[in-house]
Amino acid sequence: MEGQNRDELAPADALAIWTIPPSPQEFHSALDRVNPKTVYLFGVTDPDETPETFMARLSGLLKYAVNRRAGKVSLSGLACATAQCRLTVQEGLEWLVSRAK
Repeated sequence: MEGQNRDELAPADALAIWTIPPSPQEFHSALDRVNPKTVYLFGVTDPDETPETFMARLSGLLKYAVNRRAGKVSLSGLACATAQCRLTVQEGLEWLVSRAK
């Protein structure tokens, strides 16, 4: 079985959370969407995760969207792909825009 990101969750008896949720709100939102009887929390995190690696990942995702998806990407999709909150991604996007001026 292939994993799903937080935007693809649906009701189920069990929920396996592979990466550490980026916020308590995201964790509770996942629980509300799935309403599981059992939760498996693996809590995997990248020990090398830094602001620089996050920004590099975000930049790479944006370049991919421009080159392969006609520039189409969603804030939610970026948040899922970077394992961050939407607010963190929004701030990252704003920072990138400010640097481009």
